[in-house]
Amino acid sequence: MTTGSLKALLLLSLTFLEKTFAFSEVEKKELVNAHNYYRALVLDASNMLRMKWDNDLEEIASQYAKKCIWEHNKNRGQIGENLYAITSTVNLEAAVQKWHSEVIDYTYDTMECTPKKMCGHYTQVVWADSE
Repeated sequence: MTTGSLKALLLLSLTFLEKTFAFSEVEKKELVNAHNYYRALVLDASNMLRMKWDNDLEEIASQYAKKCIWEHNKNRGQIGENLYAITSTVNLEAAVQKWHSEVIDYTYDTMECTPKKMCGHYTQVVWADSE
């Protein structure tokens, strides 16, 4: 499949989803619980806030997703953001687990990623002040 057809497929899929997709209350709880599970795994989590669902952030994310731009929202200010794409049924636990898996490329002593590796999704999941 060419890049052009991938973009068209993504655009077509997101256009369709825009009209029908929203997380249920159960899915929202599942997503928050997954974040809190992985946050609790941090060795020194004494100051770790518990995640909770935020309807205002949901609205910001929803409006940006409707633009169908596959990159971080440059106008989000101080709001953290992780992107996740799949071609099958949504598995919220798998999404958070995938972000958390970057822990292997994060060094707590230096608070940096391993050179040439990505760990920003991980730090978004476990940032102590995030709630």
